[in-house]
Amino acid sequence: MSLDKKQKSSIFKISSKYIVSILAAYLVLCGVLYFLMGSRLHTRASKGNLNFANGIIYGAEIRDEHSVEQKFVSKIDRITDYSVTFGTYGRKNDSKIRIELYDTTTSALLHYIEVNTADIYDGVPYHISVKEPISNTFGHVLSIKITPIDATSGGSVAPLFGENSNDKIGRVYQDSQLMENYSLCYSINGIDKVWTGLHYKELVAFGAVIIILTILILCSRYQKGKKVMILDAVASLKKYKFLIKQLISRDFKTKYKRSVLGVLWSFLNPFLTMTVQYFIFSTLFKSDIPHYHIYLLIGIIVFNFFSEVCNMCMMAILGNASLITKVYIPKYIYPFTRALSSSINFLISLIPLFIMIILSGLPFSKSYLLIVFPIICLFFFSLGVGMTLCTSMVFFRDTQFLWNVLNMIWMYATPLFYPITIIPESIRFVLYLNPLYYIVTFMRTCIIDGVSPEPMMYVCCAVFSLISLAIGTFVFKKNQDKFIFNI
Repeated sequence: MSLDKKQKSSIFKISSKYIVSILAAYLVLCGVLYFLMGSRLHTRASKGNLNFANGIIYGAEIRDEHSVEQKFVSKIDRITDYSVTFGTYGRKNDSKIRIELYDTTTSALLHYIEVNTADIYDGVPYHISVKEPISNTFGHVLSIKITPIDATSGGSVAPLFGENSNDKIGRVYQDSQLMENYSLCYSINGIDKVWTGLHYKELVAFGAVIIILTILILCSRYQKGKKVMILDAVASLKKYKFLIKQLISRDFKTKYKRSVLGVLWSFLNPFLTMTVQYFIFSTLFKSDIPHYHIYLLIGIIVFNFFSEVCNMCMMAILGNASLITKVYIPKYIYPFTRALSSSINFLISLIPLFIMIILSGLPFSKSYLLIVFPIICLFFFSLGVGMTLCTSMVFFRDTQFLWNVLNMIWMYATPLFYPITIIPESIRFVLYLNPLYYIVTFMRTCIIDGVSPEPMMYVCCAVFSLISLAIGTFVFKKNQDKFIFNI
C-alpha cells in the first residue's frame, strides 16, 4: 500500500522529531566516549611484543672483536623500548659497549646507545627507551647489535642466551657465527595503531546513518498500522509504569522479608564472600595479581548479579501464576521487573567495592565512568539468559536443578579468583567464549589499571549482550501464549 502526501508528511514530522533528539544524544555519547577512552582508542600495547628473558648460558665477553647480533622480524607498528640481558661474572665491570637497533631491510640505523658496563647488573634486563617511537618497521627484519667500544678482558660483560628451537623468532650470531637453537635474552616492545581510532569519525557517521534509517523505517511501519515490537514495548512499559514499580518494590521487599539486617545484606554479602575467598586464595594468586582484593571483589559482584538475575527471572512466570491467570499484562514485564529489582541489590553492592578502592589508595581515574557500559551489557545479558530459563522452567521444572549445576560450572569457568595465566594456552579459547570474562575484565581494566579497555572489548561485551537478549526475547515471545496451559 503506497502512502499519500499527508501520510508522508506526517511520517516526516514524527521521524524528524525523533531523529533530532536521538542523534543529539548519540553524538554527545560519542564525544564523551572519545574523551574517556583517551589514547586507548588510538593505540594499544603491541601484540607483536617479543620477550625472551630466560638465560641459561653466557656468550663470549664483549671485548676486542667479539660482538653479538640478534635478528628478528618486527610485528610492531611503533617501537618504544627494548632490552638486553647480560651476565657480569659476578663482578663490577668498567668498560663501554654499544647497543644498536638496526633495520636490515632498509639498511637503516634506527637507534643506538653507548652503555657503561658499570650500570649493568647480572641477569637483570638492561632497558633502553626510545625518545621518539620508531615507526614503519612492521614486517621488516631488524637486528640488535652489541659491539665493544672500550672493553678489556676481565672488565666487560657477556650476553646471556636462552634455548630457542623456533626458527620463526629469529637467529642470533656471535662473532658472525650462527648459534643454532639459541636466542639472545632480549625484549622489544611497542604500540600498535587501533583501527577504530583511525576511523572513529567514519564509524560515528555510519552509526548516525543507521539510526536515521532505523527511525524512518519504524515510523513508516507504525503509520501503516504494522506492529513495531520496539515501539510496542516502550508503550507497554509506559502504560504499566505503576504496576512495574509495585512489582519491583514487592520483589525487593520479599527478598529481605523477616530479615534482621534487611537490605544491609546487599552490602555485606559481597564483602563477606570476598573476605573468605581472599584468605583462601590470596596465598596462591596474590603475588601474580596486583590489588588482589579489588580483583576478587569485582568478580564476585558481577557474578552474583548475573546469578541472582537468572534465578529470579527463572521463577518470574510461575511465581506470578495467580496474577497471570486473572489479569492481562504483557508477560515479559515479569522477568523484566525481576531483573530491575536485582539491579537495586547490585548498585548497593558497589558501595563496598568503592570503599575498598578508597582504602587501597587506588587513584581515581576518568575510566571509572566507563563501568556504566559493562554494567548495562551485564544487565541485558543476564536478562536474556533469565528469559530463556524462565521459558524453560514453565515447561520443564527440572530446569532449576540443571541450572544450579550449570551455574556452578560457569562460576569456575570465569576468572573470578584466579588469573587467566594459569589456564594452558591450548584450552584458553574456552575462556574467550565466556561472555562474563569480557564484562569482568572490562571493569577490572577500568578500576585497577585506571584506563579504558581496547575497543574490541566494547564490541565483545555489546555483541554477547545483544545475542543473549535476542535469543531470550525470541524464545520467550514464541512460547508465551502457551504459558497459561502449563502454570
